[in-house]
Amino acid sequence: MLFLEGSRMKQLNFIRRGKLSWLEVPEPKLKDGIEAIVKPLYVSRCDLDFGIIYGATPLPGPIALGHEMVGEISELGEDVKNFRIGDLVMVPWHINCGSCSHCNKGLLAFCSSVADSPGYGFGYEWGGALQELVRVPYANSMLKKIPKGVLPEQAVSAADNLADGYRCVAPYLKENPAQSVLILGGVGSCGLYAVESAIALGVKPVFTDTDLSRLELAKQLGAEAIEAPHSESPGKFDLVVDSTNTRAGLITALESLEPGGTCACVSVHFKNDISVPYWKMYNTGVTLKVGRANVGAYTEEIFDLISEGRLRPEKITTHAIHWKDAVEGYGQRATKLLVKF
Repeated sequence: MLFLEGSRMKQLNFIRRGKLSWLEVPEPKLKDGIEAIVKPLYVSRCDLDFGIIYGATPLPGPIALGHEMVGEISELGEDVKNFRIGDLVMVPWHINCGSCSHCNKGLLAFCSSVADSPGYGFGYEWGGALQELVRVPYANSMLKKIPKGVLPEQAVSAADNLADGYRCVAPYLKENPAQSVLILGGVGSCGLYAVESAIALGVKPVFTDTDLSRLELAKQLGAEAIEAPHSESPGKFDLVVDSTNTRAGLITALESLEPGGTCACVSVHFKNDISVPYWKMYNTGVTLKVGRANVGAYTEEIFDLISEGRLRPEKITTHAIHWKDAVEGYGQRATKLLVKF
């Protein structure tokens, strides 16, 4: 058993490139009446975590890892309403108060109350999901109760990557269901969640990638899967999702748009040196949409689609490990990794 007596607990940390380690840290405590303590039961690995582990980001260690979680409420502040000890909840990656001007506009990942420490798993004060207990501030806004008809292993990726893939297609297909959709794969699960979301909303997308396992999975989900590098486009589309995390992929996505089309990009570039074909974009009137996933804004829609059987995120999970094996297993190559406590 990894559990410790007293007020200390185990927490999985990225230390340096390729090295993970358990650190002993203080157990979190409630700081006021609007908070909760959650015991994680399932954590899924965000695509960005793989990049952190292998040095593809500028983020230095130690970093408490993990930010896609489902858990059980173990403590509640006296001002938290509509929840009980023992409730099964999904906790979004981002911290949000639910009442600031940004939150009121649905920009939950840009909450002005925590602008300098926006979420779990990136070295901020909140720690990560791969620890025994997690403090949840603003619990009334942040906790998302798992409804009947939704399994925890289905809900867990809705804390980030599933919501990220969903937001790339859902708003646009709701506005115009007849749009043609291209999804450029390349990094982990986000592109595949976009595939699954488009199909759930009645549209068969085209999916390109160089990874044969992701191509096969996209085909099984119902997409037209085409093996192609990031620099090649299969044609022109109304909506293009870039999940390549490469400059070439972003340019291909933008140049694959029909006039008036939209490129929704989930790629994370840590520098301000990404150039875009502005003149081509100007002359075709296209839109580039980037930014963090406002998870809480889409949770209810996603859970409804799962409970109806139209969205099946568990099909994208390719590997599973136990929490006690996370030091050795969390960094393995996998399209989507699930950690069970």
